[in-house]
Amino acid sequence: MKDPMENFRKNLKEKVEDSKMTQRELAKLLDCDQSSISLWINGKAEPKVSVILKMLEVFDMDFYDLFR
Repeated sequence: MKDPMENFRKNLKEKVEDSKMTQRELAKLLDCDQSSISLWINGKAEPKVSVILKMLEVFDMDFYDLFR
């Protein structure tokens, strides 16, 4: 069974690429720094729950889909 945060990083990277959105554009929508997006994708940091909830809205996805 994969680590949920490993799944999160992979899924976040895919969603950003699929959306054709830049990390800067996503950061603006999530009200965070562009560097934060990179840190999350690379496993150097984890977003707050409030940011994860915003991600779900931005990508119109279910919580479980982001982590599995």
